[in-house]
Amino acid sequence: MRLWKMLVLTVGLPGCGGGGCENVEGPCVQDRQGCASSGGLTETAECDAEPALSVELGTGRSGFVALAEGELPPLFYGPQGGVHLFGSVRVFGAQLDRYNSLELRFTLEVGPATCPDGPCGEVREERTVLLEGPLNVTADGTVEEPGFVVFADAIEGVDGPIYFRVQVTDPCGRVAEDVRRISGEEPEPMSGPEPEPMAPAMDWVFVVDASPQPTEVGTPGADICGLAATCDGAAIPTLAALLVLGDGEVCDEQRDGCPTVRGDPDAARDDGAACTAASSPSDYVSLGVGGLLAVRFGRDLRGCVLEVVEAAGADDDAYDVFVCDGGEVGSATCVADGQPLGTGRGGGG
Repeated sequence: MRLWKMLVLTVGLPGCGGGGCENVEGPCVQDRQGCASSGGLTETAECDAEPALSVELGTGRSGFVALAEGELPPLFYGPQGGVHLFGSVRVFGAQLDRYNSLELRFTLEVGPATCPDGPCGEVREERTVLLEGPLNVTADGTVEEPGFVVFADAIEGVDGPIYFRVQVTDPCGRVAEDVRRISGEEPEPMSGPEPEPMAPAMDWVFVVDASPQPTEVGTPGADICGLAATCDGAAIPTLAALLVLGDGEVCDEQRDGCPTVRGDPDAARDDGAACTAASSPSDYVSLGVGGLLAVRFGRDLRGCVLEVVEAAGADDDAYDVFVCDGGEVGSATCVADGQPLGTGRGGGG
């Protein structure tokens, strides 16, 4: 029987401690998709008439923050003078038994809020986001997706009313929208002491191989079956995975002696429950000696429980686990002043 072990870490650290907020690289470090626009939703499902699709527009970086009628979403000023805000949504009536993706289109517009006879006011800023499952769903079935950066430089100096709008489209072709009026005045220059920069989201997990030498049995370095994060009782989806391959002979392509690829970082983007040595495609990713696996989750991991599942095997394999704010080792800031939050010894294979 194949065995694996779990390393359970509780990441409960205060934000902005120990100098961890220095050298913030701008709002896109905090954005879940790096500020990229990613449309392209296709109509692939058929929905029932009820429940109808609707959406609530809010703000918030790491969680949904509702906006009261007439309330202005906070504007944030970047180190280069840019202005941005965060868009968040609650989507009601999503028929999640039919699909697991949505498209969001955020716009900042100058002009009327409602325009039944034609297009709305001039669009000054826009961003389209494609959400591909699993979606973040609350206990009552509401889809709640926070923390998308919308740049607001183009609204500076505008005298008329400005509206913040979101339009959501589902794979059935249904469309819903919500709109909020925001200030039409140019943002006032900040006075007083410089505000402290926002702490970047600690949403990347680094697994760094610390094996002393290639194992005599199996692939070199740690073999990671999966990573799972649980926050407030809810499983957090992964968004991306990267691998910096270490030393040793790792099957990075199918060839003689390599029946399948063992260097695919996406193999670790699940909970690791299925992990067998002969799996093809591979159930695990081999890091190589000194290699690094980086996995990004869909929210800040402070206060969450993280599980790293490693395939059992050679006793000499070892690895360290870090929670950081970016996918590049050279520029990332990690919690605990860069010290590992956990260490795995023994395993591999």
